[in-house]
Amino acid sequence: MGRDTNWKYRKDRLFEVYLLYSTLRFFLYNALDTETTVLHIRTKMTKVKSRALLLADIVQIKGNLNSLKTELDKYPWDSEIALITVSKGDFTYLINRAIAGDITFETVEEWANILECRDDVAYENQMMEDIIFELANPYLNGEITKGKLEEILDILQGSKLI
Repeated sequence: MGRDTNWKYRKDRLFEVYLLYSTLRFFLYNALDTETTVLHIRTKMTKVKSRALLLADIVQIKGNLNSLKTELDKYPWDSEIALITVSKGDFTYLINRAIAGDITFETVEEWANILECRDDVAYENQMMEDIIFELANPYLNGEITKGKLEEILDILQGSKLI
């Protein structure tokens, strides 16, 4: 009986070693592929993150718009998801800066042109998208003036956003 017990013990140990060997072999075999996949995912996440941060800088006009637009042009126009949502506060801040003379009306037009029709930019509601269209197309909708911006500001402040 001792011999049968000893054999059963060896058989169990051999099976455990085989399982360990198979598991290690699986992980070692797939290690390069897994590492490559993780690197690929991290690279894509970094690109998405930097694109989102770039869009945020454009929305808040943090820097030179021409430089920011040049950086943004490195990314495709289309996007499956919106990476940033332009809020009522973003609009209000920008329009107040233009009314105060901190930025020019041409800068407001350029800003709106950069954001207009982008798949990676969303708006809190359709009215805000319409305002972008109006500001981006002064030849169709009339030039941007202090009065027009004050009117847009009144509309934004009267709306029930946020």
